[in-house]
Amino acid sequence: MTKQLKTLGHFVDDKSQYTSDSLFKLFGLKDIELLLVEVSGCFNNKVKLNFDYHKGMFGALAMIKSIADKYEYASIDQFEKAKVLFLIAAAGQYLYLWSLSYKKNNLLDLWIKSSLLYSDFDDKQDFVPDLVRFCWGSKSIIEKSVESIVALKQSHWQNRAKWR
Repeated sequence: MTKQLKTLGHFVDDKSQYTSDSLFKLFGLKDIELLLVEVSGCFNNKVKLNFDYHKGMFGALAMIKSIADKYEYASIDQFEKAKVLFLIAAAGQYLYLWSLSYKKNNLLDLWIKSSLLYSDFDDKQDFVPDLVRFCWGSKSIIEKSVESIVALKQSHWQNRAKWR
């Protein structure tokens, strides 16, 4: 989000900038931010939990905007396939993996791609297989997202060559 603020001339200082709990970047693809992580609720603070959902959403919007800015010559069809993700882990109760993608007519598509709900860590026989399924499914979603961004990059370079 800092990149957009600097571009618009609204960046004040580092104290005012948005920070997430964790961020995954694709360093081979112009440092594109792919996955944002927000962890909240360790002190049962419901206000922080709700705030982190909003932070995740606005962070995902900034990430999709950055992708659009970096690959401005890519086709809309390829851009629709690109997804950014954010993971919310809250209060030792659940994990949600959300995806955000662009759709035609200036719409954005927000979906829960994967979720893991748990109530008690003592029941390891049920929890561990569910956790493995969640992690494996998340890995697959991340791989598809990376593949779509690579295809977006290729579309960008092909279309850019046509406009020269």
